[in-house]
Amino acid sequence: EGYSKLRLYQSRNFYGTISVDELRFAQDPAENFRVFFSGRVTHGVQYLDPAKRRLPVSYYGEESGVGETLNYAKSRQDSLDVAIIGLGAATLATYARETDRYDFYEINPTAVAVANEWFDNLSTCLAHSKRIIVGDARLKMEELPEDVRYDVIVLDAFTGGSVPIHLLTREAFQIYKRHLKPGGFIAAHITNSYLNLYPVVRGQAEA
Repeated sequence: EGYSKLRLYQSRNFYGTISVDELRFAQDPAENFRVFFSGRVTHGVQYLDPAKRRLPVSYYGEESGVGETLNYAKSRQDSLDVAIIGLGAATLATYARETDRYDFYEINPTAVAVANEWFDNLSTCLAHSKRIIVGDARLKMEELPEDVRYDVIVLDAFTGGSVPIHLLTREAFQIYKRHLKPGGFIAAHITNSYLNLYPVVRGQAEA
């Protein structure tokens, strides 16, 4: 109640349907925000108010697992190399500092276009180096030179109805480990309405 919803964008391709909605609150415009949907699943939220625009919200707040991981890593090191698998609205780009390097892996080129056109997390990202690597993240990371390593690898491609299981196999985690610096972190977002991914990821962590 008290708000209106506007569909700004919708398209469908091989990877499914992507849409962008804007919610407007007549009584408090500072609460207006945009939502990135893949199917019916939220893949990122951004406030429109300039004072709140760069706040990481939804799954990615500072009290979330990935928020705590990135902030802890930032507290230990003056610069970080970060890989994020799954782009969405690129909310995690708001954690970057000017001293950091961020690589975003995204298989769906439409998702990249939408993140750039309807959200500005990427364009305002402070990282001195930021790359969007389009393609299957497992294959793209497997092709990396051995000396390309990350302090934090974020796995954020599992919230939808079609889970890319090949990114959760033991072979995939061996690739991630090969490109993880000593003492680095792998943060996996396992929220999913259809599958319980906790035992899968816990098993890989133990392995």
